[in-house]
Amino acid sequence: MTDHLTTNHKDKKYDILVVDYLARLDMPGDARFRNEAVKALVHTAQGLTRTFDDGRGLVLLSPIQVNREGHKGALKANVDEGEARYDINAISQVSECLFETDINVKGLPWCKNEHRKIRIGTLTGKLLCRYHNGQLSEVDKAAKQTLDSLEEVYDLYEIRKAIPARSWTIKHFETDMLLLERWCLKTLININLNNQPGYPIEGDLNELVKVAFGLERFQPPKGLYMMAVKGHTINLVRRAMNITTQSMNGKLAGAKFDLWGMPFFLNLMPEPIQLNHGQGHLLSGGTKCWFNTLDRKNREVKSHLLTFTYPKE
Repeated sequence: MTDHLTTNHKDKKYDILVVDYLARLDMPGDARFRNEAVKALVHTAQGLTRTFDDGRGLVLLSPIQVNREGHKGALKANVDEGEARYDINAISQVSECLFETDINVKGLPWCKNEHRKIRIGTLTGKLLCRYHNGQLSEVDKAAKQTLDSLEEVYDLYEIRKAIPARSWTIKHFETDMLLLERWCLKTLININLNNQPGYPIEGDLNELVKVAFGLERFQPPKGLYMMAVKGHTINLVRRAMNITTQSMNGKLAGAKFDLWGMPFFLNLMPEPIQLNHGQGHLLSGGTKCWFNTLDRKNREVKSHLLTFTYPKE
């Protein structure tokens, strides 16, 4: 398929590729590993949409078969009242369909001093059945929504910073930091367990799993924080996801998550974590992040606001 596109693109000028059920195509090799092969195919197809024609890209459309629970939910939906028949939980390859990126990991015993790249879709297959993967799909969706929001706010900033306006119509963006916290925790646990050797995890693993599934919440100072250092400028790097783990006394104590260039820290320790020897700040949920531009007299002008909500119990 890729060869056909490349060979004929000069004459045909392809903009859209339609594949009849991409995930139902025949997969070579052992049938026991079909799910992993399908995930790899979806990942490759996503890459094609970005890199085709020297980075110009193209649109790929393909129907996706829903899972059994999604089908049951569709039969119960009240369409006359506006209820959707399907949501993202109805898709088996949730992580692969939501995310278009790899993760660069550093700090674990197998990648102590350099970043190693892993594919996000490989993180849950060995640990969770399809049902439990589906239960965590809401946190995958929330993480993707966070990344999309970051991209939107930075795109708007790039446009507005070039215009020395005295005032702007302020735009508001929101993202759920509680769901993002659960996604970071789930991802960190899976990376540590999927790729051996890992570290023993600080704290009760059963408690951490309950937090990841939303059955319990972290008690401060444990939890996810935004990292802020005075004078430090955050630069957006699209589709860049870096995780740097931290260990203490031979145990996994937390990790820094750089998501599209926005730094977060997930603390698993019962003690507060100091950032940059006390020179930085860790900001919990509810944080408001303003984006300002400059007018002709170099005065700051509020442009738009990104709020990291953290619902109360």
